[in-house]
Amino acid sequence: MPIIPKVGRKSAKTRLLITGIYVVLILGAITMVYPFVLMLSTSITSSTDTNEFRAVPRYLSELQPLFAKYVDEKYGGDLDQINARYHTAFTRAEQVAPPSSVEGRADEWVTFVNTLPLKFKEAGFRGYGLHPSPLARRYREHLRKLFSGDITALNRAYIEENESFESVRPPIERMGKRNWSPDPGRKMQDFQAWKAGLPQQMLMVAGADLLFANYLREDVEEYGGDIRKAQQWSKAGSFDRVTLSTAPPQDPAQRADWERFVRTKLPFRYIAPTSAARPYYQALLKSRYATLAKLNLRYGTRYASFDEAAMPTTLPDGGPIVVDWGDFIAKVVPIAALRVDSPETRWREQHSDQPHPPYLLTDAVFVEANAGALRKDYAVRNYSLVYDYLVVHGRAVLVTVLFCLAVIATTLVVNPLCAYALSRYGLPYSYKVLL
Repeated sequence: MPIIPKVGRKSAKTRLLITGIYVVLILGAITMVYPFVLMLSTSITSSTDTNEFRAVPRYLSELQPLFAKYVDEKYGGDLDQINARYHTAFTRAEQVAPPSSVEGRADEWVTFVNTLPLKFKEAGFRGYGLHPSPLARRYREHLRKLFSGDITALNRAYIEENESFESVRPPIERMGKRNWSPDPGRKMQDFQAWKAGLPQQMLMVAGADLLFANYLREDVEEYGGDIRKAQQWSKAGSFDRVTLSTAPPQDPAQRADWERFVRTKLPFRYIAPTSAARPYYQALLKSRYATLAKLNLRYGTRYASFDEAAMPTTLPDGGPIVVDWGDFIAKVVPIAALRVDSPETRWREQHSDQPHPPYLLTDAVFVEANAGALRKDYAVRNYSLVYDYLVVHGRAVLVTVLFCLAVIATTLVVNPLCAYALSRYGLPYSYKVLL
């Protein structure tokens, strides 16, 4: 029997009451729907925009938040590096914005980067914190194909103890380290070969200007250097506008900074002494090893005379040749024979009117040209990662199904037997068992 009979529903007060009840229920439903919509919305965001709490994330319709997400992901959330490359002063990742105009030499820069050797490029999109890594995902897919899905074969080849491909990480590249170079291990060599085939937008140019600017800044902040140093090196008075010249500057103060940095801090991959430095290098080897037998034994070479010893073009990550080369650059070679060979110096040789690479412009052009694909990727990435981890390359779903089947089977077997026993035999503790 209904609480409100049909006759009673005809009165105005009853109808008003019923209307009020439905209004309350509808409002209550709305208060549940909106948080659910926010939950769905934040599930397709990342650390850049997850705290906006919007029913529809802005990156789905606006270019600036999409650009901010892309840049934050590419440079691993390193805002200092982003500002140094872009010559900007953003204080938060979500503030990063493209230039007002995308007209410029972006195409020339892309063409130029394609000509650079791999030693001047490092892999980006490595992820940070809880931020997923597109690079790691690509790398793991490559390894699954390379080792035919056999994690044991990968562990044997790379001398690791990974439980699954999901725990394999790309090797770290320490491009700012003075004597770093890819080690001869199979994992690093495989990674370098795979990296060479990555799309250019997945790679970042590892330049020397940023290292030099940081060196000058540290010289001022930590070692009591001249606070006017930024003005000495940049007309704008900003360290981010500093450029590292190919040859030693003529200005005495700049020349001293340049020499100290190149001799003691600049990674060896950017140092290319002139041919005039070769006799000094050979003289260093003679003074250290005295005989060719000792030199060949240490270097693993077959020189017939010290005059055959050539200056190295690439260096290993360690060993006697690295020690000798470091001492040669730091103490022996004349400054007039020192030269810097970096992506920026090569760019300035071809584009003297544009001293700084157009990093901001190039990234903005790419995001604008690929906005649709980027939005689609960001919208489905989180769900794709979960699905990939749980279903495709994980055992969570299978284990859950097996667990549920085991519980059901156990229940269907044990419960009827217990019920039969309790119904047939008047046990004094039957009530306690049922309870």
